[in-house]
Amino acid sequence: MNQNAIDSLQLVEDLQRMMRELYDRTDMAVHDEVLRFTYLLSLRQKDCSECLLYHLVVGGTLPEDCRKLDYPGRDSIEAFIRSRHDYYCVDEAVI
Repeated sequence: MNQNAIDSLQLVEDLQRMMRELYDRTDMAVHDEVLRFTYLLSLRQKDCSECLLYHLVVGGTLPEDCRKLDYPGRDSIEAFIRSRHDYYCVDEAVI
């Protein structure tokens, strides 16, 4: 396995953990934000089914044959997950 694949696998595991924490910490209150983000994303990006992190954020099974990991800029799923995790899960005492 090459370094990019290892890094991608670690990223996916980290983001899965963050999503679990989000839902645990918010009692699913974040779900409306996830739905809104993924709906708008699907309007802008017509190839969501080919994006690995899209499957992760919607709670689907992660396919092995995705053509892309994430989208750039405002459509970045990684950035969305991290921003929601920072908002809901980072304790103020740590900051």
